[in-house]
Amino acid sequence: APAPLTLDQRRMLARQEGASIDDIVKLTHTRAAEFATTDRWDQAAEEWTLATEIAPEQAQMWYFLGVSQQKLGRPLEAEKSWKRAAKLGHPEAPGMLRGMRNKRAHDARLQADALLQSDKFDKAIGMYTAALNISSDSAEHCAACHNGKATAYGLCGRCAFHSPPEPSRSGAGSHFEA
Repeated sequence: APAPLTLDQRRMLARQEGASIDDIVKLTHTRAAEFATTDRWDQAAEEWTLATEIAPEQAQMWYFLGVSQQKLGRPLEAEKSWKRAAKLGHPEAPGMLRGMRNKRAHDARLQADALLQSDKFDKAIGMYTAALNISSDSAEHCAACHNGKATAYGLCGRCAFHSPPEPSRSGAGSHFEA
């Protein structure tokens, strides 16, 4: 396959040949799709990045850029691309975004569970909190994170909640009886 043209080279070629921006985007998308079908995700990502630079308002280019970033193991970049695609109205981007966040949240919860099992209570508490911050879409996920945090607090001898005041031994001025 020939080396990909830079954005400036494609613009110059388009001017010389009378091609429109849409033509350039279609060509770039076609090249990216060819790379993707042969598992050359680095090259596909380069092409879709170029397509988003040429036509930043085209949701489909952002969506496919996110797919390529996900395939390359770059979930945070994929989330950003899908967020942009969703804002531009791509119908599948919100689902992909939600799925990616849920996976990251689940992975964080598994890391927290491992930390808890290793008696690293403070780190486990932090990781459970991070898992909740990533996504709180699932009641089961939230319950598991809160239960894990409570367990970690209990095992490290700290309480996450303020205890009620101790009753007075004298009983004077107190509604607690000794």
